[in-house]
Amino acid sequence: MLSNRLLPALQRGLQRRLSLHSVTGHRQCFRTYGLSLPCSLNCVTVCGRKFPSAYLCTDAKTVVKDSHTASAVKLKFDSVIAPDLPIDEKFSDLNAIEANVRRRNINLDARQLHSDYCQFLQLEKEKYSLERQRRENADTMKHVMKEKGRHFESESNELKRRGKLIKDNLKQLQDEKYHALYKRVVCDILKIPIDLHPDTPDADVVCSEFGDKPNFSFQPLNHLSLGQNMRFLNIQSDVEGTFYLLNEAAILEHHLMTRVAGSHLRAHGLQQFVCPDMVKAFVVEGCGFNVCEMLEMENKGGAQNQMKNSDSEENLGKSRDHNLLLTGVSCFGFAAYLTAMNIQDSSLPLKYYSVGRNYMPVKNKELGLYSASQASCAAMFGVAPSAVAADRIFDEFLSITLSLYKKLRTVPFRVVQVGASNLRLMEAKRVDFYVWSAGFGSYFKLGELRLCNDYISRRLAIQHYGSDPGKGEDSCSNKNYVYTVDGVIIKFPSIVASLMESFQSKDGTCSMPKFN
Repeated sequence: MLSNRLLPALQRGLQRRLSLHSVTGHRQCFRTYGLSLPCSLNCVTVCGRKFPSAYLCTDAKTVVKDSHTASAVKLKFDSVIAPDLPIDEKFSDLNAIEANVRRRNINLDARQLHSDYCQFLQLEKEKYSLERQRRENADTMKHVMKEKGRHFESESNELKRRGKLIKDNLKQLQDEKYHALYKRVVCDILKIPIDLHPDTPDADVVCSEFGDKPNFSFQPLNHLSLGQNMRFLNIQSDVEGTFYLLNEAAILEHHLMTRVAGSHLRAHGLQQFVCPDMVKAFVVEGCGFNVCEMLEMENKGGAQNQMKNSDSEENLGKSRDHNLLLTGVSCFGFAAYLTAMNIQDSSLPLKYYSVGRNYMPVKNKELGLYSASQASCAAMFGVAPSAVAADRIFDEFLSITLSLYKKLRTVPFRVVQVGASNLRLMEAKRVDFYVWSAGFGSYFKLGELRLCNDYISRRLAIQHYGSDPGKGEDSCSNKNYVYTVDGVIIKFPSIVASLMESFQSKDGTCSMPKFN
């Protein structure tokens, strides 16, 4: 049940947020929404039009400007939800931006971007001036025609000539300089990463390992062979990276999802949440992910080659609308729900979890369940009013995750503090979790937990307020952005695969352990 304090804030947010779509028939969705699209796709396609960023899609005309810019001319975003970025605040310390991108190993010239941004603002001033002159000329023309009629034809012709000249100058400015520079500046500004957390190292650091690796007197098989032998696994050949778990493996996966992970997260006070299967493209980009990368797959495999024979890349680009993306249980579902929401401080922090299906592009089909295109998983999402509170939630979520892993004591795990050079743009700090594969003799990534601070909230307008809206200094009219922590902390098929490989016998069979 929602508290009486939280309910009004949720109702206000629900009035503004976008409708979310849920679908059935996951295999069909894979074909429709891009996990088999050619890797040459380099734009977001909406209604047949291509855009280099979801924030440049002009299907809506919401203009939310940079609140930290002192000048009258500011950067605009033509999207459903426009990001509120502290652009001038960032550019006030170019050395800090350069140090940040250097540690992250990002190819971004901060000084060139600042120069382009200043040039764009100058062009915006010229554009605004020409538009103002055009309106004034049109108003004068209306006045002349109304008050003086056709007796002042020469004056009317002069106003028409002047209006055409202004229109031509405005068109020339937009065609030659403005639009190209605008797109470049917006795309590059969105690449500026969030400030790193003080605890973030330069390179990956292994924090801990627990669970004993199994020793075999024979060459162990991987779960693909074991799954076929035991009828635990059915790999689908028509859609790359999809599978079915059968018999004991399916029962174990369900038990891990509901009785182990679900019960564990509820016991620690997290509120259950149902993520939608699909979200809008701008939500994915607002969370810091490249929409194009979400649509890409390696150009390998028979399924993709068959698809390319029937649909050319050109036809795919024209016919497919990429404004909706199949994501499932992930940070995107939580973020979509909270988009444009204003939350009262007394309701914070929010701590959610979700258990369900997660979708991602296949990276290596040879790894089977360790790199499946769809996998059941558990995810957490936390919302805090400040960076300090978000740090506390991060530590709490990390402790909850490690205690969950220790319940699975028969599986070897590794915990890694990710270095700055391997962080994504939205991540101030991240911890990765790995599971041991006896069949492949290597660790594979199982989940992650990340601290994003106000990166997501600024791009998706997720705010908080301290008192009743419109009363006092601290009202909802002030833009106070929340701080977020999230992560897909465990993927259950990878656990099942590791257990199959760890509890195998020389004759090519395996047994599944029992968990309370």
